Formats: sequence, structure tokens, C-alpha cells
Amino acid sequence: MRKFFLVIVFFSLIISFGKVWAAEQLAVSCLASDVNYAISLANDGDTVIIPPGGTSTLCVWGSNTATVDINKKITLKGNGTSSTIITVGSGAAIYISSSNSKVQNFKMVTNENTASNATFIAISGGAEQWVISGMVLDQTIKKLGYVIDLTSPRPNTTNTYGVISGNVIMFDGEQVNYRGPCNSWTTPHSIGGAENLFVEGNTFIKRSGGSVGYWDSNANARTVWRFNTMQGVYFDAHGSWSNYDACSPDTHASARHSEVYNNLWDGEVAWTSIYIRGGTGLIYNNLIKNTTYGSIFLDEYYVRSGKLNSPNWPYYPNACACKPDYPVWFQVGRGLGQGAEPMFIWNNKKDGADVVISNNPYGGPSTECKNYCNDQTLSVADFIQFDREVYLRPPQSGDYLYPYVPYPCPHPLTGLTGSCDFKISGTDGYNIVTSDITPPAAPRNLTII
Repeated sequence: MRKFFLVIVFFSLIISFGKVWAAEQLAVSCLASDVNYAISLANDGDTVIIPPGGTSTLCVWGSNTATVDINKKITLKGNGTSSTIITVGSGAAIYISSSNSKVQNFKMVTNENTASNATFIAISGGAEQWVISGMVLDQTIKKLGYVIDLTSPRPNTTNTYGVISGNVIMFDGEQVNYRGPCNSWTTPHSIGGAENLFVEGNTFIKRSGGSVGYWDSNANARTVWRFNTMQGVYFDAHGSWSNYDACSPDTHASARHSEVYNNLWDGEVAWTSIYIRGGTGLIYNNLIKNTTYGSIFLDEYYVRSGKLNSPNWPYYPNACACKPDYPVWFQVGRGLGQGAEPMFIWNNKKDGADVVISNNPYGGPSTECKNYCNDQTLSVADFIQFDREVYLRPPQSGDYLYPYVPYPCPHPLTGLTGSCDFKISGTDGYNIVTSDITPPAAPRNLTII
């Protein structure tokens, strides 16, 4: 009986150790084929490790059929941003098709030999609760495609879409693009809640030699943008004009809402730091310095930009918006069912002074709009007014956002511990302690244990 018991214990230990060993799958090399093979062997919850790839052994992902497909609930992890280096080829280098997956701890670059249409990471509209962390995404040479492509139409959801945390991202132009869930405008806001895309603790840098870089929150987007540091990059909540998404019937919706707080803009931007063209949200505790163009612009496309190109637009088919058209669908200050949900803006500083907030950028509407409306006094400010669409204060009793409490930071999906200091803007306020992620090669306040 005792021998039988010992045999059972022995085999139980073997099985237990086997499970521990199986929790990590080491790819033979950083070739996409080898990484995909390691993923095929992995079980949900496992970590697939990419070995180092130096400058003489750069691996190209995305060329032809060499896309790495994360189709399981796994972690794809490199050996560090200075040793695991992936070159991005044509098409998507990484495709995240599974929810609850993670990508972390390696570097991705473009170079002169990289084909056009180079996308670093593309994400399926059906995948959610994923995490991209501790990465360096370096668009050294600008190519078509996106650094992070979040443009696939999303189904209705009640979960966090994803978390982009603690990365260094270098790009030029509209290279990070995000669309939200198709039911975004027919369901209540998730401001202060979990049902958003979270972008936190990152460093965004305009590519060397580039003209401008910007994050574009597009149709239906619900974005929390916090504790990031921007160098030559601005935040954009897109309006509905020229903004196409394959969600019916609202095919040209604007961003639904944005929470933009405790970010640092340090260095010259092209023309503004924060550009809001639709939806609602909050903008607070941001710091802007070392730039001429440190401002917050509020805009309405149908007033300023002229006639819409699409004949199928159901709201204003071939015309500018005139004063009697107020309110315009999806404009700043609109929310659930196109009802009034004002935006709140407060405590944003530029070089010690209050940030300039303008509701009439570019000097006003186009001549075409003024002529069409037979109104030479037409102004964006007719549609976006302070103390109506926008309040320059925190939410207070009686407001639809009261009481507002920001979502826990760092986001629980990151698995990180630490604190987010609301007295400090930028990555220095993102005081993270981690034993899992090697910090990327850029200034960040990380403590490795």
C-alpha cells in the first residue's frame, strides 16, 4: 500500500513539474515560422519566448506569410528591447486575434529594406483585454500601414478593449489609429469605467525627420489616455467628417469620448497638443512645455471643412452645417442618443499658465460653408460654446459625470503594481514596480525587483 502511495506521489510530481515546464515555450529562433510553431505548441496561459536576434540576424515579420498570429490566450515575450529585435516587413508583423493575450519586451523596427504597407501590430475587432507592454516600436523609416492598427470594426462589448502600457513608440503621421465598438453611441458612456482602450505610461516620439505625429481616436472610440509623455506628438479625437467606419447605420461617427489626464507634452508639436473634434469626456492635469503650440482645440468639421464627399451621409448629405442645424450629430458635447453630454476641461498648464482653449481653430469656417449657409458670421463657436458643450471645471453635483472617479491605475490587466501620482504629469507619475517586464530604452520611472 505504501509503495502504491509513493508511486502516485511520484507521478503527481512529474505531472506538476511538467505543467510548470509547459508554461513556457521557447521558440527555436526569432523567425516568424519558429515563433508560430511555438505558439501552436502552447496552451492558454503559457508564455512563448522569442530568443535574442542581433543586428546580424534580424528576423523579418510580415513579409508574405510571415505574420505572427497570436490566436491563443498567451504571452509573447522577447528577451529585452536591446536583444530581441524584429524587422517589420509588408503587411502586419503581428496579428492579435485572441482575447486575453499579451505582447511584451522586444523591439520592432522598419528599415530601408522593409517593404511598404508595414504594420507593426494589427488587432482583430473581436479581440479584447489584450496588453502591449514594455515594447519599443521604432518607425525609423516611414512606411504605409500603422504602428498599431486598431481599425477593425468592433462588436459590442462590456470589457476593456486593451491596454497599451509602458512602451516607447516612435512614428510619423497618423500611424496609431483606433476605432471603438459599433454600439458606442447607443449605450451609456464608460467614463471612469473599464470598457475603454487604456493608453498609459508610454513615451510617444515623433520620428526623426518627420513632420508631425498624432494618435487618432476615430469612429466610436472610447479612449483613456493617461500618464504618457509626448515629444512632437499630439492627441486627436476625430470628428465625423471624413471618418469612415463599417458600423451601420452610423458609418461616419466621431470618437465617443476621451479621458486625457496627467500627460506631459515636452517639445515642439506641429500646431496643437490636444485636438477634439467630436464626442465628450474630460481633459485635466496635463502639462505642456517647450512648445509654441501648446493649446487645446475644439472643432466641428461640418461647420469648417466644407461639403461632405459622400452622397450617402444620412444627416447632412451635401451641405455644410448652418446655425439652424445645431446640434450636429456626433459633435463635441454630444453623447448617448445624441443627447447633451458636455466635456469638462480643467487644470491644464503650459509653462505655468493656463492652457489656451480655442473653440474656433483655423480662423473659422470655410468660405464655402459661409456662402452655403448665407451667413458670413458663421463660427465653430456657434456649435461649441463654453458652459454648454464644454465646462472649464471638474464635474460637480448635477452633472452627468458626477461623481467622477478615474479607473484604477496602473490598469489591473497589466499585472503591474505601483501608483499613479496625480500630482505629476507624464511617465514620471506612472510609478510602476514590476518583476516581469524589462523597461524599454527610454527615460521611464521603473523599478525592477
